[in-house]
Amino acid sequence: MFSSNDTLNVASAATFRPRHALATALTAMSLLATACLAPAAADMGPCNTAAPSSRTVHLFVSDVDQSARWYRDNAGLAEERRWIDASFRGATLVQLGRGRAGLTLVSAPQRGGFHDPQMLCLVLDGPPAPPVWQGARRLVDPDGTSVELPPYLGNTP
Repeated sequence: MFSSNDTLNVASAATFRPRHALATALTAMSLLATACLAPAAADMGPCNTAAPSSRTVHLFVSDVDQSARWYRDNAGLAEERRWIDASFRGATLVQLGRGRAGLTLVSAPQRGGFHDPQMLCLVLDGPPAPPVWQGARRLVDPDGTSVELPPYLGNTP
């Protein structure tokens, strides 16, 4: 049996829900507006185009051997490890590095055009990084990836 108090509680609960839903909706809209208006922050360090690259950054390339040579000759990176990984559908991976800078090349066959444009930044501890007074050096690898070499801060005149 319902008493008059039970009826009153049911009625008040029914009127409370729309207010609660409205408050929840307003809170959600406020959070969404804040997220959209707030700038995204990333630690770019000395880089302008992409966050500094490390060995955990995977770069998809059409020919790992050609790319490994290019990064050795143009960025001074040395091959540290080479393996075939089943989790990448049997792709060959080549890890390159120098100091803190590095990247992992992943062989990726072309299927009707290559991947979206890729960008990376290699913070090197000396040449081929340019001296401070010259500004950043920008290169393009054989697959069209934009490579930024910011100035080495130790290269002051």
